[in-house]
Amino acid sequence: MLVAGAGNSRLSEDMYEDGYQTLTNVDVSRVVVDQMIEKYKDKSALTYQQMNVCALEFPDESFDAVLAKGLVDGILCGEGSTANVAKMCQEVSRVLKPVRSQAHVIQTLSPNVSFSFNF
Repeated sequence: MLVAGAGNSRLSEDMYEDGYQTLTNVDVSRVVVDQMIEKYKDKSALTYQQMNVCALEFPDESFDAVLAKGLVDGILCGEGSTANVAKMCQEVSRVLKPVRSQAHVIQTLSPNVSFSFNF
């Protein structure tokens, strides 16, 4: 599973403790990624990489699921936000395996903003 825009959330740790065996976490912040690598160095199933979700560096069809908790809210705060959300959705679609794949986008800060994207 890919956790896009993981930040310093405990979500991946909680999922790991609930039985998820492989969680690939990406975030644009080098500082946060380095902190999380250090924090979870004893949990090899939790990997962290610095990466822009609008230009993921993974091969096509790499993941069964993608989880983006709060990511859209963060992107919508920046310049070119609508285009960047579309890029993120395209990248998520590209890295998802075509059969039985799921993408979950959890939006919490912008209840008046909505978008639709078919994965």
